[in-house]
Order: sequence, then C-alpha cells, then structure tokens
Amino acid sequence: MADSPSHDLVPPTGLLLLATRDGEPAGCAGLRFRPAWAELTRVYVEPAHRGSGGGAALLAAVEQRTRAAGLGRIRLDTRSDLVEARALYARHGYLEIPAYNDDVYAEHWFEKVLCEELTPVAGRAKYGGEVESLALNSIPSARRTEEAGPC
Repeated sequence: MADSPSHDLVPPTGLLLLATRDGEPAGCAGLRFRPAWAELTRVYVEPAHRGSGGGAALLAAVEQRTRAAGLGRIRLDTRSDLVEARALYARHGYLEIPAYNDDVYAEHWFEKVLCEELTPVAGRAKYGGEVESLALNSIPSARRTEEAGPC
C-alpha cells in the first residue's frame, strides 16, 4: 500500500465509497478523478458478501458518481491472480485496453465508456464527506451496471 497511496480518494480529487450490509462494512471502492476520466481503485468485497451482487452494486455506484462528476469513462488496473474481479469487470462492459500506467502490480488494464457525449467539467460534483456509504441491502443482486440509467 505504501507504493500506491490513497490520500487522494477525497473530494475534490476523488472519493471512497463504503458498502454496508445490515449496517456492517461489506466492501469499498475508490475513484480518482483525472482530467478526462475516472480511475477505479481499491475495489474490495468482504468474502462473506461475495456472490450476492455487492461487486455489481459498487460498480453501479461508482459509475453513477463518475457521470455526476462530468466524466464519461472509467479506467482501472488489476492483477492476473484476481480472476473473479476481471470476470466481474468484463460482465459489466469493461474492456481490456493497453497499459495506461506503469504500476508495478498492474497486469491488466480495463476501460468502460459510460457516455461519449460527456466532457470533463472544471467543477466536480460535491459529495457529503470523505467517505460515502452505500447500503447493499437495497440493491438487487442481478442488476447489471448497464441498467443503471442514461448518461
């Protein structure tokens, strides 16, 4: 973690989303706002909550927040051993792309175009605090992020 700090996952440069189930922490995802896209990072779902739609709910939430920030694409990098994560991204429309960074742990790079017509805006959407919360109890487990709504 020292090689890849997360101090920028706070407004206005990013955000950290905490997912809960029945009031208990169940997962998280971070976004870094870049000039023309957002970088998805720190995606994690507690083992007890995997396979119940938590990953899909986190993706839908970060995609919505990316659109709200005026950005039309999300990029991420991941490792080869995270097979389930790579499958999740592919199921939700993320496509493998050439490397966009030189992170020592990155072995695969993905991107999802959310909205071609969105252009970056100088001011980002305002968020309530340093960590946002998402209750997984109310998210249908089979929901795909493409169903999250229009741009």
